[in-house]
Amino acid sequence: MSKKINIQFFIKDISTLEFSVKNPPDKTFKIPKDVVFQVTPSSSIDLPSSTVDFITFIGIYSDKEKTKNICELVTSIKFGIKDLTKFIDEKDKNLLHLPDQFMQTLLSISLSTNRGILAAKTEGTALNNVYLPVLNPTQFEPTDKIVETT
Repeated sequence: MSKKINIQFFIKDISTLEFSVKNPPDKTFKIPKDVVFQVTPSSSIDLPSSTVDFITFIGIYSDKEKTKNICELVTSIKFGIKDLTKFIDEKDKNLLHLPDQFMQTLLSISLSTNRGILAAKTEGTALNNVYLPVLNPTQFEPTDKIVETT
């Protein structure tokens, strides 16, 4: 049986880093059948500020080949983590051992927050009814838990 770990965290900051609608679809564009999403999250950990930052790129394309980009969103969702230093590797001080399930929880919150940001940003546009689908955070490759000490 695995040991339960209680990790206290909170949302520290939500920022839209980039947003653009390119090549707006014409009236023949069908939603959501024709739309293709590309979602690329990455994370970094800043030890001095006890922060885990998920930067997520979302691209929306009107073709399966992803050549007709119609919208891009890049966000930063920062989480404050209480007692982050207790997860530092004893041998390699540049590595953290945050549980994968915890990182998946943070990613899940980040993806849901992105869904809301995208809905708000596209309200009143041709992309009004295009919603980021519900995504399983385990489908994304785990990110290295490397400490940033700057």
